[in-house]
Amino acid sequence: MSAKKFIQLLEDNGVLDAATLREIRRQVKDKNVSAATVAKALVEKGKLTKFQATKLVGQATAAPEPGDDDESGLLLVEETPEDNEVVLLESAADEPEEVVGLTPVEDAGAALTPVGGVPASGSGGLELLDGGLEPIGGGGLDDLDAFAGGGAAQSLDPFSAPAQQTAATGGGSTKEPKPRREKKNQQDWGGKLMIGGGGLLLFLILAGGLLWYNLTKQSPLELYEAAEEAYRSESYSDAMAKFERFVKTYSSDENADDAQVRIALCRIRIVIGDPQKAYDTAMEVLPPVQELEPFSGARDELATLLPAIPEGFIKKAKQAPDTDGMEELIGKAEKALADLVNKPEYVPASKRPAERLKRIDEDILIVKRAISQDRDLAKAIVEIKEHAKNGKTVEAYQVYKDLLKVYPVVADDAGMQAAVLEITEKLKNLVKLEEEAVEATTADEPSTTEFRVVLASRTANSTDGVPRLNGQVVPILAAGSVYGLDAGTGKVLWRRYVGHVTDHHPQPLSGQGDADILVTDGHRQELIRLNATSGDLVWRLPIGEPFASPSIAGDQIYVATHSGKILQIDANSGNSSRRVAIPQSLDLSPGVAQIHPYLIQVGDHSNLYAISRDSLSCDEVVYFGHKAGTVATPPLIVQDHVLIAENAGPDYCLLHIFKITPGGDGPILRRPQAAIRLTGNVIVPMVLYGRRPLVVTDLGEVNVFNVDFNSEKDTVTTATAPLPASRAAPLLSYPVVEGTTLVLADEKLVKYQLQVTTKQITQKSVTNSSDSCIAPPRLLGDILIITRRLQGSVGATVSALQVDNFRKPEWETQLGTPIGRVGPAGNQLAAITAAGALFEIDSKVLQAKVSNEPALTVTAAGGSRSFTDQVEFAGGKVAFFNPAENEQALIYSPEAGSGRLRVVQLKLSGAKVTCVPVAFQDGLLAPLDSGEVMLANTTTGDNLVLPFQPKLGPGEDVKWRRPAVIGDAFVVVDDRKNVYRVEIKPDPKPFLAPVASGKLEVDIDSDLAAVGDTVYGVVRNSGGDVIVALNTGDLKLAKEFALTGRVVWGPVQVGDAVLCLSSVEGLLCFEAGANQRWANSAGCGGQPVGVPLSVDGDFLFALKEGAVARIAGNGGAQVAQTVIGEPLGAGPVAFGARLLLPGSDGALHVIKTPVAEGQ
Repeated sequence: MSAKKFIQLLEDNGVLDAATLREIRRQVKDKNVSAATVAKALVEKGKLTKFQATKLVGQATAAPEPGDDDESGLLLVEETPEDNEVVLLESAADEPEEVVGLTPVEDAGAALTPVGGVPASGSGGLELLDGGLEPIGGGGLDDLDAFAGGGAAQSLDPFSAPAQQTAATGGGSTKEPKPRREKKNQQDWGGKLMIGGGGLLLFLILAGGLLWYNLTKQSPLELYEAAEEAYRSESYSDAMAKFERFVKTYSSDENADDAQVRIALCRIRIVIGDPQKAYDTAMEVLPPVQELEPFSGARDELATLLPAIPEGFIKKAKQAPDTDGMEELIGKAEKALADLVNKPEYVPASKRPAERLKRIDEDILIVKRAISQDRDLAKAIVEIKEHAKNGKTVEAYQVYKDLLKVYPVVADDAGMQAAVLEITEKLKNLVKLEEEAVEATTADEPSTTEFRVVLASRTANSTDGVPRLNGQVVPILAAGSVYGLDAGTGKVLWRRYVGHVTDHHPQPLSGQGDADILVTDGHRQELIRLNATSGDLVWRLPIGEPFASPSIAGDQIYVATHSGKILQIDANSGNSSRRVAIPQSLDLSPGVAQIHPYLIQVGDHSNLYAISRDSLSCDEVVYFGHKAGTVATPPLIVQDHVLIAENAGPDYCLLHIFKITPGGDGPILRRPQAAIRLTGNVIVPMVLYGRRPLVVTDLGEVNVFNVDFNSEKDTVTTATAPLPASRAAPLLSYPVVEGTTLVLADEKLVKYQLQVTTKQITQKSVTNSSDSCIAPPRLLGDILIITRRLQGSVGATVSALQVDNFRKPEWETQLGTPIGRVGPAGNQLAAITAAGALFEIDSKVLQAKVSNEPALTVTAAGGSRSFTDQVEFAGGKVAFFNPAENEQALIYSPEAGSGRLRVVQLKLSGAKVTCVPVAFQDGLLAPLDSGEVMLANTTTGDNLVLPFQPKLGPGEDVKWRRPAVIGDAFVVVDDRKNVYRVEIKPDPKPFLAPVASGKLEVDIDSDLAAVGDTVYGVVRNSGGDVIVALNTGDLKLAKEFALTGRVVWGPVQVGDAVLCLSSVEGLLCFEAGANQRWANSAGCGGQPVGVPLSVDGDFLFALKEGAVARIAGNGGAQVAQTVIGEPLGAGPVAFGARLLLPGSDGALHVIKTPVAEGQ
């Protein structure tokens, strides 16, 4: 290739500046130097890049080859500023030559340049270009000539190895070519020419390939970046191939180790969809690269990648067809976690994805549970079938129930259902008739109470109330008692305590207005018949175990017990002479068929029983398939149709329909149609609208159905369009229907009109409130009797409402309101209820047992009726507080005449009271969360003196503990371990001033109680509470009393002692001087209420459970006890030789004071 051509290309492309080009032309004059040589020299001196040189040499080669007359060598001439041209020597080929013919090769060898040889040129070497361009070989012209062969024999790549030099390596000129001679033999000429031409062709191919390789091959950085780009694009196979080529080609490159790590990651990612291959690949490729330095950077990626392997095993385990396969795959998942994910060499603990690993662990547990479930299910099925085969249905059902406690979903398993069906088939023969008589009694339990007075607060629009309902009794269950109310006036006629555990509402024995009442006493587990007018006992039958609400069928009563017995009871005598025993638990009363003599009894799960009312024999057992607890209401029987509501899901119910078809060879209970799906659960009994079933769900859906008694299929259809569900959350809603009027009672009262002819349920009115309905309402013509618990109050309120105007009651009666305090007031007793009613009780009221008319009633702002916390003052004054809203006080001052009962609003300036106030200097000492401690006037609610205010930062709140009064001072602590003793200072204006203060090392978390020079409080610790004693003088800790249990009551000051009740240590008594007087591990017999009464050195405790215990003051032993049998709500009050005991449900009890035996 021509050096001139190459230099011209440099100039045309503007690669080098003009001065450099002139210097190159000067240096290559008269020298036989090739373009490749010049290019290589320029690259080595930094004038060209390798890429530029290769490209320009290629362009020069692509041009037409110059003729022999163009160039035979370069003349080295002196450069002048005006001459930039290269002077060419005349080629010998330009001389005239006589050509006679072709001369044989061997004769013309002197005229040919051997392939790879270098024609001779003039001597000399390349000078430095600007001091930097040197001959390639570092020597003279001989070295340069080795690169400067002319014509096509020269390599196209200026950076390929130089051709072999000829034997003549020194300087000098080439020999003159000999004249050609005519070829002697054409064949010889052709053979030699072919050999020479073939060699030349081979050389050209090799040279061209080398040039192509250099033009197309990538640099290390380019190849690495291409592999990285493929990796980032998630083309892992392509990336792996590029990384492998990089490692093979550039094994010593600085990125080679990183490429090795990337290859390992690619191999894992390519097979990550197959967890087994991914695991095997990871175990193979990670160990060899884990010691490489770049591996640390891959740990973040491995933290994301490797968890996919156990996840893949888990996914396959969930899809495995058998338990063994699931277990094997879960084992592999755990092994993958251990070998890969949890291995710190691969994923350090700090990089592990905690939430993802938590889900993996949870999924493993789920699959393991499924494995255990399958195996336990298979085992249980075998056991159930074996028990059923041997007639051991009780044992078989126990296996079933035990399994369902652990795995509730197995109830839907086909194999389990088949096994339970085998039990069912055996059950019919195992239902037994038991001829066992149980006699009722007509005598009541003896009572230790001398007098019991029910306090009820009644208001009415008129003295007459609702005259047409006068004398008709409405029984109400409220606050653990059954009340008989006159429907016309709302007056309480009688009350009977049945226990707070009772949830069966009383039922009249017939539809007559004066029919006796059937009552359940859950406290004593008795069934009771009462006279409706007087509440007197007719009979009571001890059942002896929990039982369902009774079913009444004429003169027979049927009671289902939890143990599986159905008692048949004579309604007149209360006696039971026979029962049927079913081998499973019963939670619902049976449905009584009207036209067929059958009881339809739902078992607690799975089965439905058809029991003959005549013989009490089991005529059929049907596998119903329900789970325990899913049927909440008794069956509704309409002639020969049985409706059973199964709450199959949390937000839907399946209404099952059976038809009773006695006689013939078919089943007694037949399904005429599929179950009807309802929105919501059915949790209140279904009722009848004429002969149409009416069903209400807890989400507010209402359905009225028609029953076609003449059809054999699809006999139950909708009578009206359903009233759609209207609630997002479940709510107990009671329906009551009469005529075409339907009322739904829950947190509001909604009146509907049923229009069967138009198939519509039309809303007529709605009354919103925040009150809750707690008993089924009664609709007596146009009067609705409803029982509610009003918002912000305790007890129950019974109202008689006009159906056309729910907002204006005809009468209203409050029942079951706790009595906060009772005490002598002249020749009568004064009792104050939590609802703000004052009752004045004389001997007539004691004899009548009921007081319906309070002497005074006050209403608190906001309607609060829960003044339950009591504060005693000297002289009989009492204050009551609502523990949820103690910004108001109910004040009773016996000397204040008509104002003796009042509600006082404390002036708190937006602050809140942090504890129950205490009586201090005839005022209410109220600590506030603002940090202020105020002494409030019990008449106005204003400050009696200026308040005490410790220093606080802006916006800081304080939680004060209830103070302890010590004479003319009080001690108070806060939640910041500060303690103060405060007194009233008179000057300049009376104010509460701290006279001592301190900082405790413990946080007292209880009320304070003081006796003598010691204040007691409780510190809550994780291992057990500590009772601490503080010295009232310096407010320092005097002593600690460590407990193993928790303080569940106290400390409370009684006389010269402070009492506490511990869950482990029992009753503890402390005295002045930081001393413990005694401890009684037996406690006091229950949970104390109110403040104990000190009598003759002993302590009288009123117990919440309904008893009074007398505890000896000198040792703590219980010396006497009186059981009331009804819950108490406040401490005992002395009344001569008797005690007044306020009940927590509105009953006042008068008993003789318990005394120790022998006194």
